[in-house]
Amino acid sequence: IYNLNYNQQNVYGKADLTANVYYHHLRTRYDDPDYIDVSNHSDHKMIAYGLDLTQNNPISDLISLTYGYVYRHDNVNSNILGEKDRNTHSGHATVNVGFKDVDFFFSNISIVPAVRYDAPSDFDKVFSPKVSVALSNTSPYAFTIDGNVSKSYRAPTFDDLYWPEDAYTAGNPNLKPEKGTSFEGGYGLVLPWLNKTQIKMNYFYSKLTDQIIWAPRADYKWTPTNVSESQTTGLESYIGTKFLDDKINLEINHTYMDARDKSEGDTKDKLLIYRPYHKLDVNAGAAVDIYSINLNFQYMSKRYADSYNTAYLGDVRLWNANVGVSPTFANIKWMLRLDFNNILDENYRLSDGYPMPGREIRVTVGLNLL
Repeated sequence: IYNLNYNQQNVYGKADLTANVYYHHLRTRYDDPDYIDVSNHSDHKMIAYGLDLTQNNPISDLISLTYGYVYRHDNVNSNILGEKDRNTHSGHATVNVGFKDVDFFFSNISIVPAVRYDAPSDFDKVFSPKVSVALSNTSPYAFTIDGNVSKSYRAPTFDDLYWPEDAYTAGNPNLKPEKGTSFEGGYGLVLPWLNKTQIKMNYFYSKLTDQIIWAPRADYKWTPTNVSESQTTGLESYIGTKFLDDKINLEINHTYMDARDKSEGDTKDKLLIYRPYHKLDVNAGAAVDIYSINLNFQYMSKRYADSYNTAYLGDVRLWNANVGVSPTFANIKWMLRLDFNNILDENYRLSDGYPMPGREIRVTVGLNLL
């Protein structure tokens, strides 16, 4: 994997330029141990290279433009699949119109229309528009409201289409592009009388056609398929606060999600696999001088492991912690951290048939030259 990045401020006027060039090469060989026949030998080469150009151009105090061009070439050469190529040309443009110090309850108003154009050589060429609006109040409560509505398009990646079949995974060359419509809307609030506690809530909705989902087959090999129609709704919530002159912090993140298959047939209105109703992440930490300690709790409700919702994985509850020290010695800032993951040694799985690690202790040492 090779990457080259370039960033130049004030290329002309206030406009900047960001460029990224990359080259990726992956070769996979696989021999089925159950067969001696050389016809079961797989030699799979995947190459991708491309260019990404983006420019930000604040043309006035009111309007800022962001636009760019992306080119990507994908190639796969396999003794099983033969040779496949794709050239993708993409363009994107965003206009940020920001009104500041408006004589209104929301003193800052931002309206951001955007559009993206994708032209893969092997699939349809599609425009994807998006409009975002953000309203913010500059009072001590810093009340904000924001939302966006968009249309999306995602062509199957070469990994989705042509990943070489081995003991664990297999691509699907018959995949269709994923298309959809989505909406998000939420608010944020600061409580100045409670140590500037932050509260955020965000509602999301999406309706997708031919959603691409990786799932295990009957033989436990993971492969992508299209779900003809799916619908996902949910609510993200966040509370964050600090105590004792910001030495102690507490953050709580919760996501409720209802993701369902809306295709006609036996799986209609069934939950999509591995999409839990609830995810909870609680982080508490303290930092004094060069010392720090953090405690983390993660919860995930049960997830269905098949499209008919007959098999499922149970709830997951994990406790993790770390302690660290960051001294300065010989004009070098050192970092030593001790991580304790899955402290209670829970036996759990995120995917059916694939157990996750038990209790783990990890030591990290780092340094920063001052």
